Amino acid sequence: MILEKIKLGQFILHYNQRALSKAKNKGENYLTRYLRGVASNFIKRQDVRSFIMNRDNFKCRFCGSTDNLTIDHIIPVVINGIESNHPDNFRVLCKSCNFHRGMAVDEWK
Repeated sequence: MILEKIKLGQFILHYNQRALSKAKNKGENYLTRYLRGVASNFIKRQDVRSFIMNRDNFKCRFCGSTDNLTIDHIIPVVINGIESNHPDNFRVLCKSCNFHRGMAVDEWK
């Protein structure tokens, strides 16, 4: 598990650096949209999803449900930018809890 987290961390660093260099000097609105797209594509990667789901035992971290699971950014990309693509900023939530959470930044992890 530790080796997986190290490999994922190295990949995230490379992925974030590439994304940031592509969006450089194109304006704040473009950068925000671009980062949201990068974050969305990143979460869709099977290795990332598998790592986060396994870490959270395939359960919603709010209600414990095992149905309709999604990967959630604890601190949204629009607030934290490229740093949002870090394993410690992801958690598993069911669709219902994720919907009710919305864009709020909560302290519970």
